[in-house]
Amino acid sequence: MRVSGLKKLQLVVPERHDWALMKITRLIEKDIEDIKEVAASAGFDKAVFLARFIEEMTHIEPRDRLVRQFLAMMEELYGEAEADRMEGAIRRAWK
Repeated sequence: MRVSGLKKLQLVVPERHDWALMKITRLIEKDIEDIKEVAASAGFDKAVFLARFIEEMTHIEPRDRLVRQFLAMMEELYGEAEADRMEGAIRRAWK
């Protein structure tokens, strides 16, 4: 579809893990539903989630709240045991 007068406009869409991490920073019920819907249709890689969280989310405060929200979402997607494993990895990395 062409839109006249917008020759230099570029649309940038975040990669799905990055999109989900942005939603996790807020994590209201609608965000949970949206993330679960994408998980069902396109899937997520839990290793990518964990690596990006550890490497790229260090600037978000309050940190404890962010970790709780991330782990709650990971538990929704992958279960309690996997969320517990991720929590250990986060705590070790963010000493």
